[in-house]
Amino acid sequence: MRILLPILYILFFLAFPAYAQHYPSHVNKPVYFAKTRPLKDMKPILPGILDDGKDEVYEIITEPFPEISDAVEDPGIDPVLQQNTDTKSPFDISVNAEGMWNYQNKIPPDTDGDVGPDHYIQMVNMSFAVFDKEGTMVYGPVANITIWQDAPEIWSDFSNGDPIVLYDEAANRWLISELSFPHHPYSPHYIKIAISETADPTGSWYLYGFEYDYFCDYPKFGVWHDGYYMTTNNNYWDGSQWHFHAVGVSVFERDSLLAGSPDARRIFFDLYPNNEPWSVLPADYDGEPPPVDAPAYLAYYKEAFPDRIGIYSVHTDWIIPGNSVIELSETLHPEPFSGSLPDGIPQPDNAPYLSALSNRLMYRLQYRKFDNYQTMVTNHTVNRGNGVAGIRWYEFRDYGSGWQIYQQGTYSPDNTSRWMGSAAM
Repeated sequence: MRILLPILYILFFLAFPAYAQHYPSHVNKPVYFAKTRPLKDMKPILPGILDDGKDEVYEIITEPFPEISDAVEDPGIDPVLQQNTDTKSPFDISVNAEGMWNYQNKIPPDTDGDVGPDHYIQMVNMSFAVFDKEGTMVYGPVANITIWQDAPEIWSDFSNGDPIVLYDEAANRWLISELSFPHHPYSPHYIKIAISETADPTGSWYLYGFEYDYFCDYPKFGVWHDGYYMTTNNNYWDGSQWHFHAVGVSVFERDSLLAGSPDARRIFFDLYPNNEPWSVLPADYDGEPPPVDAPAYLAYYKEAFPDRIGIYSVHTDWIIPGNSVIELSETLHPEPFSGSLPDGIPQPDNAPYLSALSNRLMYRLQYRKFDNYQTMVTNHTVNRGNGVAGIRWYEFRDYGSGWQIYQQGTYSPDNTSRWMGSAAM
């Protein structure tokens, strides 16, 4: 035993770095591709109450995932509580326009939107609309399946929410995605991605359908120089109930999707070390592109002892996709926080409490490159004390030696709950 124990000890530490590396599970192409007619020439399909399986999806969201926290103590008043603001921004809101409402009346409504040089696109569950920069609706509201109406029915008849719309600044193009699960709760499940042919969202679109063995819940997208990165919480149905499988990371071949190639590839990874991470966010860059040799970044948080934020690096190799790898780059330790809000968010007039979604980082994980450093900002909801929800925000910086927490705070200037924020700079 005097010999065996040191050998086991050495083997454990030799194995640990490999455990922090994740290689692709598979690489494949879309199972469907087409180019549409110009959207403005298509017959609008009006939003309506659809039998879309969303109620079942809501059960998936709320039941099988890991608990909010390993922590058993409330840290009390948040140690970085921010109850006032410094100098206010000199900018005012120039346009404040009314958007769409939740036509399907589904829970959650899955609201999303992004802005380009000439348009703003809003998505609410299975509907979308296009606005100009003055706030005037120039197209819609229509059902998401309007874009897919010329496709076979497995694509045109199933619109199952969790939409994402992104404006790709470098390419001057739009990306719209949503779930499709025609065999729900059984696989295969699908992610539908539409890429605008030009900067005009009322023009033609390239349509891509990618197949998955698992239900890909809570998809989040990020634009990077070498791909569109999507993270999901993947689940499987055993015939009677849902189980969490792993975090899925999909890297879509951006150049090929933009070119309208039916051979655009997808590299897929599973991340499942002890159910951590969960609800990972991909970095989404604005402004100057990241360095050409920079990996893409992913982040998640875990409430534990001590609280931690994990940052992964994704090294994508399109020449030999099997060489692509995801590595845990940093584990950062923020100031203590409590994400426990068991009662949720109170509403006026004794209305039902709302879910705080305080067990995950809130979209986006925004990335910017400056002259001598890289930065990312994000946020999540915390109990700032006494059951009041506040916004814990972070700025991470990398000056060349790895990511660090540059600054952080919990914005909660009064006893009104604030939650589900979105950070950008």
